[in-house]
Amino acid sequence: MSKQIITWNNIPITYNGIPLMYNVPPHQDLKYVDIWLYKNGASTDNVFLEIRSGSYTGTVLGTSDSLNGATLTTTATQTRFTFSTPIILNSGTQYYLRANRDGVVSTINYYVLSVNNTNPYSSGVMGYAGGQQVTMDIPLILSNPDNTTILDIPDIGGAGTVFGYNTAAALYIWQSFIL
Repeated sequence: MSKQIITWNNIPITYNGIPLMYNVPPHQDLKYVDIWLYKNGASTDNVFLEIRSGSYTGTVLGTSDSLNGATLTTTATQTRFTFSTPIILNSGTQYYLRANRDGVVSTINYYVLSVNNTNPYSSGVMGYAGGQQVTMDIPLILSNPDNTTILDIPDIGGAGTVFGYNTAAALYIWQSFIL
């Protein structure tokens, strides 16, 4: 196991001047991802998440169960996605979470993910389908099969960003992360 310094907003947390550390397990099983999501218009197709390796267009390691857009509201709500087959994530490896839709892109019926525009997560970036990276993060919670949190990118407020919209750049949205 490696050791990791505990930080908040990129600032090490200390006790009597000594950085607090924790042991990082060599791998974690990912079962659940919570994001803050809502729909615009009457979106009724399916939304799903992918975990990829290598890049946001890299190898798909796992795909969540689909969520029917008709079940979403028009206000941001914490929404849980389940990976029926848990994905093994190795410590120290960069992964990419990608939010997708399986329907036709639209300027009227699309989806919106909450974003944190204070960029609190220093081990990853957010980006769009066209490859554009931005200084925001997608608030998310990754949990193992026991529902224990293995990564939490906090929601400190901010705006929303669209995906499944009628432009190539907004077809999907992604967030990189490292355990």
